[in-house]
Amino acid sequence: MAHIGLALTTALAAWVNAGLLGYTLKKRGAWISDQDSLRFVSKILISALAMAALLFVLTPEHQTWQQWGGITRLTVLMGLIVTGVVLFLGLSALQGQTPKKLVDVVLFDRKNRST
Repeated sequence: MAHIGLALTTALAAWVNAGLLGYTLKKRGAWISDQDSLRFVSKILISALAMAALLFVLTPEHQTWQQWGGITRLTVLMGLIVTGVVLFLGLSALQGQTPKKLVDVVLFDRKNRST
């Protein structure tokens, strides 16, 4: 059970860190949220929530994982990862996201970004 607590605290720390960074950047005027940014985040959030919901449904129960051998676990895990990636990228593409738009956002290239 300790590994679950470690994962949760790591995720919580990442969210707190991101929030503090956003707050500081906005306070200093280095980050300005605009409609494009909000649209981009909402599209990513929709894709991420759909992916999480599907993986929650598809992930076998703990007892089932324990009964499987190592190769079966690895195969199922790889299948879940591929399924999640395909769903996330597919939904993002359906919403108009492209790899170029994602790279432009990450590189803060506002003049080339159209969401």
